[in-house]
Amino acid sequence: MKNLNSYLTLLLWLFASTAFAQNTGQITGTIIDVENGETIIGASVGITGTTKGTASDLDGNFTIRNLEPGTYSITVTYISYTAQTITGIVVNEGESTVLNIALESSIENLDEVVVTAEAIKSGE
Repeated sequence: MKNLNSYLTLLLWLFASTAFAQNTGQITGTIIDVENGETIIGASVGITGTTKGTASDLDGNFTIRNLEPGTYSITVTYISYTAQTITGIVVNEGESTVLNIALESSIENLDEVVVTAEAIKSGE
């Protein structure tokens, strides 16, 4: 009887932990360069209005876990790229919402710079 109670307790605990783990969802995806299709390593991905976020890995992939079901906005930033905010991202319980994000380079070509100087003559 004691073993049966132990097994039932263990079984109940396993079901409870599984149910608890599925109360959240996640956002996953890949970040690429819009011009050449290469993945972007180390781009920041953050949930707007929260402290939750992550950075893209060596393959440009990211995952933000443990999100309560709801609608979110994320902002993606990376040096020398235009920041992108995506709104209306729906996260469902126990599911993964997949986003593929293409960032556009924000490098601007500047006009040439001309430096002029005058020599100082000494000894007069």
